[in-house]
Amino acid sequence: MTKLVVGMGGEDTPGKIAARKSMASANSDMSKGNVRGACKHYMNAEKAMAMK
Repeated sequence: MTKLVVGMGGEDTPGKIAARKSMASANSDMSKGNVRGACKHYMNAEKAMAMK
């Protein structure tokens, strides 16, 4: 998770914007206790960061 957050610096690209939205959703789900949903959002964030 740390590697993903560190990679979000720099200029904004569509992939980074999508990753930030997914990470926000993952954090929200984790605070609600929905680990399964948080995992899905986290995986979506990783895929978004892989897009270039």
